[in-house]
Amino acid sequence: FGYIPLISLPANSIAIPWVSFCVVPLTLLGTALILPLPELGVILLHIAASTIDALWVSMEWFYNLNWNWRQHTPPLWTIIIAMIGVAILLLPRGFPARWLGILWFLPLFFILPAHPNRGEVWLTLLDVGQGLAAVIRTQNNVLVYDTGPKSRSGFNTGDAVVVPFLRNQGIPKIDKLLISHGDNDHSGGTQSVLEQLQVNQVLTSAPEKIQKIVDNSRTKLSPTQVLSCQTGQHWHWDGIDFQILHPTAKYFSKKENNASCVLKVSVENRAILLPGDIEKSVEYRLVQNHLTDLIKANILIAPHHGSHTSSTQRFLDRVQPTIALFSTGYRNRFKHPRKWIVERYHNRHIQTWNTAQTGAISFRISADGISAPYLARETMRRYWH
Repeated sequence: FGYIPLISLPANSIAIPWVSFCVVPLTLLGTALILPLPELGVILLHIAASTIDALWVSMEWFYNLNWNWRQHTPPLWTIIIAMIGVAILLLPRGFPARWLGILWFLPLFFILPAHPNRGEVWLTLLDVGQGLAAVIRTQNNVLVYDTGPKSRSGFNTGDAVVVPFLRNQGIPKIDKLLISHGDNDHSGGTQSVLEQLQVNQVLTSAPEKIQKIVDNSRTKLSPTQVLSCQTGQHWHWDGIDFQILHPTAKYFSKKENNASCVLKVSVENRAILLPGDIEKSVEYRLVQNHLTDLIKANILIAPHHGSHTSSTQRFLDRVQPTIALFSTGYRNRFKHPRKWIVERYHNRHIQTWNTAQTGAISFRISADGISAPYLARETMRRYWH
């Protein structure tokens, strides 16, 4: 996803001759002699295995160097310009100043992707299957809310979705990583994100679990940068207000879902509400403890992926969203979002989109209004969609 390993040349200059002149001949000779001279054949195969082990040590050393040239996805017009440069370089010999074709490549590397203006926020709900990961960008700052799931095989959406998306957008660091709670479908990609990107601070309702992840990762994040999210925390970025509405400092629940960090992002008279996996009891607390305007939002990330445990009628009536987004996996075993929950939104004339159907969903929000949604599978449609 937009990077070239700079170690590939020195690594291959060692690996290719080593395998060609040591590993392969010893393996073939040992295999040929295994029947007529079994003892000698076994010795040669053991030597071949030892040479692979020795090579592997050097390859691991190269891998740990992590020398990569990373390149954001360039705008389409810069690619067209570069193609003109290629045509100039391929002109017949004797054509004057062919070297100027190189200059046509420069926009590929120096024109950065678009970014929000001051007082504008870009929301992207990533498609991480049955889980949640969202990226919130202001003019100079980036917040990532959850990192999606990790499977038993080691595959995780932090490595496969979150990090590639950020690099594609030319984003080198995360100012705040907010892990709503410790469930795997929300925190599974955290270690990969910490290892591959600079993260300035982590907010979470599960600081002990996240601290263990930090301790096990190859990251320079200091222990003081993992903080508990608490009601009342707020900060201001580039004309945008961020506020934690839940949990309180002394809140306790047997259900980890109900400890989810609830984040509100406000752009003057418009807002986004990210409630994690809160269920009915916490929705009731938010309705009871806050004035209507404090939890009111135009865009709502549906609580608990549209489960029957959440999205109560009273909560929706107080939040009054015009847009609701569901982050679910295609034909997931939990049957999220529940059909009658989606109908509850539609009965209030709330527009809904589901990442399982649309892929990643993006909006641009400012004081002037909310943009039309950018739906990945419609914008980047493939023949199999």
